[in-house]
Amino acid sequence: MPVLKPRSMLVTFRVSAEEHEELTQSSVKSGARSVADFVRAAALQKAEAFHFPGGNLGGDLITLSKGLRELDAILGETRHRIRNVLGPVRRETQNATHGGSTEHE
Repeated sequence: MPVLKPRSMLVTFRVSAEEHEELTQSSVKSGARSVADFVRAAALQKAEAFHFPGGNLGGDLITLSKGLRELDAILGETRHRIRNVLGPVRRETQNATHGGSTEHE
């Protein structure tokens, strides 16, 4: 992919080791030539979103997806804590909850 515009300006910022690892993995998954290309594209996409507020569906979906993953993790942890407090689910209770019949019906 040739560079169409010469790039003479330099932008520098620091990231943590964990952030760098995440950027590296994401750049590989996206097919970017380098972490720099990946970060440049992401930064320019974010900057462009300010010119067209509400017009960045891809960014909105990414944000929503991340929020749903976090919610799923929280619900899984909550479910685990509830099971620790209540103990294992009895078979009759589980069948009644799922609409199945039990031997006592």
